[in-house]
Amino acid sequence: MVIWKTVPVKFTTEEREFLVALKKEYKMSHNQTLRLGLEFLLRFFVLAEYHNKSKIKTLRIIKKISDRQAKILELEIKNALKTIPEEQQRKDYEQYVGEITRIYGRFAEIFVKDRKVGRRPLERKRGRPVDKGME
Repeated sequence: MVIWKTVPVKFTTEEREFLVALKKEYKMSHNQTLRLGLEFLLRFFVLAEYHNKSKIKTLRIIKKISDRQAKILELEIKNALKTIPEEQQRKDYEQYVGEITRIYGRFAEIFVKDRKVGRRPLERKRGRPVDKGME
């Protein structure tokens, strides 16, 4: 039996715009969007941990091959960069870093905020009030 827990969440206007855009594009409710995002993040973390700590022989062989291919790719990139003038590389790098910083900065403005902590809910007795009579 599944026990559902409600998580009260408040969104800023910008965060809500993202949720509305996802709702329009993919026809999903806000809860579905949040649930799938959380599920994706958790799957990513678990698979990364598993992949790093796995002792399966096949995965170790694949990791060795991928490390070797990464070194080959790095050499090919270095050789390709030799054909491009250094000043152009610097200019392109600065443009790339600036754009990435702008994109991630926008997300940081929206999602990384100090949120106000609400009041603690009062513990209330459940059920019908007890009639204590006249005193």
